[in-house]
Amino acid sequence: MAEPSKRGRIVLTSPQAIVQKLPPRNVVRDALLILTRGDVFDREAFERFVLRTGYVIDDRVDEPGEVALRGNVVEVFPADADAPIRVTDGEDGTVESMTRYDPRSQRSLEEIERLELGPASELIAEDVETSDIDEHRMGERYGQLEDAVGLCSRGMADCTAARR
Repeated sequence: MAEPSKRGRIVLTSPQAIVQKLPPRNVVRDALLILTRGDVFDREAFERFVLRTGYVIDDRVDEPGEVALRGNVVEVFPADADAPIRVTDGEDGTVESMTRYDPRSQRSLEEIERLELGPASELIAEDVETSDIDEHRMGERYGQLEDAVGLCSRGMADCTAARR
């Protein structure tokens, strides 16, 4: 759905979702962190990202939008995922492994090579210091908000990003 189509499309949603106001597309699109196994892992940049994009730091990760930071292991439950990911930082400062796991049993489900981590909230701050923005003042922050209908009508990639 990211590409134009000659045929019509059907988008199923709720009334609440259809009137939900969202940050501009470029803000949502730029709030994406990509981790790839073997790449350098900048833990400080990761922590800044999760704080400014609405993740909650917790001791145990069992719900979407939560992150746990322990030694060389970071656990994150992406907002749009069905299972959390355990990221292990190698001694050389690279992403050594990324594993999907069951949050109840803590057992590994599968190794992954790449993680695209999007925001856990519509409130996306420019930096950690401004991450406590009030959702009712979101329009002041972004100037102009988008609605889900407008985003989805321009392509499913934007609609998927808007869901996060």
